[in-house]
Amino acid sequence: MLQKALYICFAFLVQVSIAQDQTPFHLNSHDISQVASLAEADLMVSPFVLGTKGQKKVLAISDFNDVSDFGIDIHLLARELVAGMLDSQSFTLTAAIAGNAFNADPSLDKIRSLRNNEEFSDIIPKGKLITPRYSLSARISNDIVMQNNLNIVTYHFIFSIVNLETGLVEWDYIEHIKKSSKEKLPSLDRESPYGRNCKANALNPKEVKQACEIAISEIWLGAFEEIPQGKRELLHTYAKRACELDSAFGCRALGTSYKFAHTDFAHAKKYYQKSCELKDGGGCYNLSILYEHAQGVNQNIPSAKQYANLACEYGYKSGCENLKLLEQYSDEDHFDERTLMLKSDCDMGLGIACGDLSFYYYHGMGGVNKNHTQARLLLEKGCQLKDVNSCYQLGLWEMQGLGGTLKDAKKALEHIKLACESDAKTNCKALQKMDSQKQDLYKCESNTPIFASSACHTTGGIYEHGFDTLKSDMNQALKYYKKACDAGLNTACSSYNNVQQKIK
Repeated sequence: MLQKALYICFAFLVQVSIAQDQTPFHLNSHDISQVASLAEADLMVSPFVLGTKGQKKVLAISDFNDVSDFGIDIHLLARELVAGMLDSQSFTLTAAIAGNAFNADPSLDKIRSLRNNEEFSDIIPKGKLITPRYSLSARISNDIVMQNNLNIVTYHFIFSIVNLETGLVEWDYIEHIKKSSKEKLPSLDRESPYGRNCKANALNPKEVKQACEIAISEIWLGAFEEIPQGKRELLHTYAKRACELDSAFGCRALGTSYKFAHTDFAHAKKYYQKSCELKDGGGCYNLSILYEHAQGVNQNIPSAKQYANLACEYGYKSGCENLKLLEQYSDEDHFDERTLMLKSDCDMGLGIACGDLSFYYYHGMGGVNKNHTQARLLLEKGCQLKDVNSCYQLGLWEMQGLGGTLKDAKKALEHIKLACESDAKTNCKALQKMDSQKQDLYKCESNTPIFASSACHTTGGIYEHGFDTLKSDMNQALKYYKKACDAGLNTACSSYNNVQQKIK
């Protein structure tokens, strides 16, 4: 008969707080049962189960991380899912090692302590616990959008079973549930139990450090840019506390928070350095990136290689991969005559020359070794010198995070609009002091309107469709499409007419 007695062991007990006042945005028990049922159905027909039919798999329940804004009953979710798995006769569940998805049974710890007692040792001897081979975990998050007067909350459930022997994901499943209402959204400052324990003063430093690291990992899963704005300050708080307790992971998270949320490269470098000194490969890797892409420091490829090598030695795979890429950098450039002219003119403050030289560095032309970071730095300089194409290209790079730029929708729009609103007279003013041969060479008067109209069209597109944190604004879209259309760009005229049809 399949045993259903379960136990959970972890460093300190936590309880998930469920909102007392349920709103239309919270999940009810029916929603949770539905998600568990769909996940179980997918699991039962997965190759993981069907491929080894008849063989029971020993599985432990790992953490069910709820990082949603409203909080759900993760214990109910886990039990609903586990009940179906038990009924399938495909799994044997162990609770000798477990996460937060079940309440702990204190009897198991008591039994462990009594195994050295003669009365108990023959009944419950050591060496009888069965090691789990698989681990079931889950993550629940949400995003919020507003359509007209309707607030829409979309919950995202990610379930995974990992092979603890190989580290491979044997099964994963994603499900979404939407809840919508015209009611006002409740306060979204919910913290997880680990987050609260991270800020607690009653726990000992070891427990606080562990709580902070778990709280960070609940929020930071994947790219930092994907973390909701409301969670970023919480992560910064947890990371700061963890780093104060010499957590390498906490220092790395704090450096990343300074880099992406605060655009403070000096503090990012400081905390990446501390993380690296604590032998965290991720901290060393991020230091390597700062030096490679000249983020708050001068570009220094030898230093970038040094830290990438340390990251690799500490077992951080991305460090090994980046070290290979860094080997492609060549030490010397051999400028041809045209490139020397562009460099000289750029150094003298001619923005259009900086933009053209950036193109050479991007493609590795004219005796210049390919170097996207130097290309970006030249675009930044060209834009500061009011070159329309430099500003336009820099904005496009910032939309994508190219050349070591941070993805920044607001900065991107700012630079692209600046290019759109430029005119040939202003853009080409510096060239008027140069001889006619150079003026013909740069073709500033004829090229500037082309770049400006393209920038206006792109600005219209950003306003029409929205981008990242920028919301759609059809009136602004019409304004910039018309500006590009009036400048003679036919595709912008078509876009203008399409938007007019949409808002009728």
